[in-house]
Amino acid sequence: MHHGARLQHEELHLHELGIATLTSCFINANRDPKSEPAKPKDFYYFQVREESDRVSIPAIACDTFFALIKDGLLPGWVVPLVPVDKLEAGRKRGEVGKPRAWVGEGVILIAPQIEGCQVIAAIAVTEAIEGAVSVSDVDTGDTFEIVIPPGTEHCWILDADFNLSRES
Repeated sequence: MHHGARLQHEELHLHELGIATLTSCFINANRDPKSEPAKPKDFYYFQVREESDRVSIPAIACDTFFALIKDGLLPGWVVPLVPVDKLEAGRKRGEVGKPRAWVGEGVILIAPQIEGCQVIAAIAVTEAIEGAVSVSDVDTGDTFEIVIPPGTEHCWILDADFNLSRES
């Protein structure tokens, strides 16, 4: 799975190269001549960035992630968005979060904990969504409504906190 995720990530990066080049050309054609020129790499989303190499993912997030895979509860869209190699490296094999995950349309919160009117997840992965989203606990079926802020699409976030708008 690790190699497949990496290959898919690299393939997505190859697809983005052309649009990143065109975007930087457009920005440079319309920029203030006194400002720094844009480079195509400024618009890469799928290229592995150096700062992400130093990130350490907590064992509870890693173990819970692989437990969800083992039980067939992890949505397929999640794998290309997360650093599978870092999740594999952080495994301790046994520290699974309770609850394990809340899953909704385009969002998964791994090892979520409610604190007041917020939910904090060890790791969250989001697709192209924002606003109120209904999520369900994969083990109990309990439903919750969380608010996804703008600017968090197509990413994974450590210690992600979201507003809990309503409990069903």
